[in-house]
Amino acid sequence: MNQILVTNHLTSYDLQFFADFMTLLSMDQLQIVSRKLIEVDFNVMDSFNHFYKKYYPICLGNLSDCLMDLGYFEEAKQPLNKLIAIADHVDSIELKMWAQYLENVLAIYTENQNNEKQNKLNKLNQIVTNWHNLLPSSRLVEGLHGGFQRLSDRNGDRPNNIHIPPVYILKP
Repeated sequence: MNQILVTNHLTSYDLQFFADFMTLLSMDQLQIVSRKLIEVDFNVMDSFNHFYKKYYPICLGNLSDCLMDLGYFEEAKQPLNKLIAIADHVDSIELKMWAQYLENVLAIYTENQNNEKQNKLNKLNQIVTNWHNLLPSSRLVEGLHGGFQRLSDRNGDRPNNIHIPPVYILKP
């Protein structure tokens, strides 16, 4: 992780690490990772190997989700917008579904009025239910359905038991 934080170029292995362990990063590390992921030029990335193409959108979605859960809504919009652009560019229905889900979660988290929050939660329930009926064996849809159930159990509120670990940077 320390090497990744000081490098200027993210490899597919770096992205795989972030995709798998994004939730274990500290806030300082998330900010560094966020800046590096936002700076990636998708047109250049498109020429990289398939692992890079696979893990980069996952990193953007996970980063956006982590930032939303922590209450950094404005910061979460940047990776989310980049995920939306990539989903459109590669014309991936799964990426589009995930981006739409995250957009709806962001709208729910940022809503201040309880009745409007409930309306948005009901709308997202309908969307996720339709996806589940349309693609019942999709792992993504199963994950989104589970995520929605947890969101619904919290009545559209952010998780309150998030622990951000302190930053430990080892000296070389």
